[in-house]
Amino acid sequence: MNIIRLVILIESLAVLVYWIGDTAIDFISMDLSAGSTSARLMSAFLGLPHEIYTRLLFVIIIIFIGWLFIRLYSKLEKSEAARRESEAIYRELFHNTNDAILLISAGEDGPPEKFIEVNDSACRYLGYTKEELLTVGPLQIVPTDQHHVLIEVEKMMRSEGKALFEIAHAAKDGRRIPVEVDTHEIILRDRKCYLSVVRDISKRKAFEKALRLAQFSIDNAREALFWITQDGRFGFVNAAACDLLGYTKEELLSMTVHDIDPNFQKEAWTRHWDRLIH
Repeated sequence: MNIIRLVILIESLAVLVYWIGDTAIDFISMDLSAGSTSARLMSAFLGLPHEIYTRLLFVIIIIFIGWLFIRLYSKLEKSEAARRESEAIYRELFHNTNDAILLISAGEDGPPEKFIEVNDSACRYLGYTKEELLTVGPLQIVPTDQHHVLIEVEKMMRSEGKALFEIAHAAKDGRRIPVEVDTHEIILRDRKCYLSVVRDISKRKAFEKALRLAQFSIDNAREALFWITQDGRFGFVNAAACDLLGYTKEELLSMTVHDIDPNFQKEAWTRHWDRLIH
């Protein structure tokens, strides 16, 4: 609760209590002067003049109300402390994750508009400051030739409320960064938004490219290459191996080494395999 609102509330209640208490004192004093038996008996029992008795009663009421206010304020303080701790944990998680996190506002007809929150990882991989990113939206960090991907993503978001896709982002220095984006539609303060978790997959793409190149090199090598498993079956053969033996690739992959070399029957192959791995 806002501290100013709390102070105003306490002051208002204090004025109300004072007015009620003052009215009660006047009423009791009038009751005593009128000869009320119950009031006079109470005053006589306490051994105090009726004016002190009424003032004392008023002080007790004020102390009780003050105690209630202290209890209420203590609970509010604990609640506020818990909220601050929760926000601190959220900030640590939000800004210290390796993945970029982008919170995007949605327009009236659904398409994303601008970034309304970004974490530190997003700023680092794109090369922008947070202030710069909060003035733009997804269209400004996606190359023009990738805008068709956003159109497809928008269709998925409308039908499923989430989307997992790959796209390229354009950094401030002009670099194209391949990324994987996991986007979900959320409601934040009664407003539709998109929460996107973005992972840089540059290393994965480089590895896949190297793997394709290695595969191409093996497939097109002039030497016959065979990959043989422990049980003697062909796990892989290249084009030169097929040309050498006169079989198609599919035929060789259904055969074993014993089928093409009678000298390597099962027992002989098992002994040969043991020597190779030991």
